[in-house]
Amino acid sequence: MPRGRRRGSPPTRQTILAAALGRFTNEGYDRASLRDIATDAGVDPSLIIHYFSNKETLFAEALHLPRISEALHRTLEAAGPGSEEELGAHIAQALVGLLEVSTLAPAVTALIRSAASNEDVSRILREFLTRTILRRITASLTAPDPAFRAALVASQVLGVMMARFVLRLEPLASADPGLLARVIAPNLQHYLTGDLGGYNHPERQSAPPWS
Repeated sequence: MPRGRRRGSPPTRQTILAAALGRFTNEGYDRASLRDIATDAGVDPSLIIHYFSNKETLFAEALHLPRISEALHRTLEAAGPGSEEELGAHIAQALVGLLEVSTLAPAVTALIRSAASNEDVSRILREFLTRTILRRITASLTAPDPAFRAALVASQVLGVMMARFVLRLEPLASADPGLLARVIAPNLQHYLTGDLGGYNHPERQSAPPWS
């Protein structure tokens, strides 16, 4: 029986997302075309536009960015208000826990690789970090220069993601997730509440660009 084209349905939407993740992971954002993704999913390209409007939205959803954002929000909310001295550990546990979900590893790889070479993806990543991490961290801090501190935390997280998932740098790539969270937590905590080596200037406490 001929394969034909699938009609629009929730399973078809998931099939498109799976095909998109495969293409984005293997080829990056620029080389992965909507036509090729449609072919892999067995649908007409117009159905992708119907579900996702454009390539950027498809990319974000295929890489689970809304899911990661929601999960991080729930995890940090569940940690409770606590004190600033525990925030580094909460962030480390939440992020490492999410990144170790097997279905997210290809998405993380595709995101970082594509962001390095495509401005649209770089913008998607910046907006994701802003909404998911930076605003919440900044709102939780009373230490000087909260925007700079939040950006330092983001740089640590991105560095770990790059080394672990893209470069596959050993022994970091195969390190136990729990150990990894415990190791990076003190660095995050230092960025959040420690001495920043002279950057703590009152005039630099203006509102961050994402507030």
